[in-house]
Amino acid sequence: MNEIEPKILPLVKALNSTGLVSTFSSCEGHFDEMNRFTDHSKADVRFDPEDNVSDHDIEKFISYIIIQV
Repeated sequence: MNEIEPKILPLVKALNSTGLVSTFSSCEGHFDEMNRFTDHSKADVRFDPEDNVSDHDIEKFISYIIIQV
């Protein structure tokens, strides 16, 4: 599946636009579905750092976002 689910799309776009990371997997969460092997009750976005971006830079960015909320 290559389509990004609509409820998680704004976050995926925002993360990809930072130049710090590239997302490779996302799920908006499926609260009405039960799967005993995988928890789909929470949204999830997975990403890799862009070339020449340190883990420290990403941690600073995520910390900044959390502080703003």
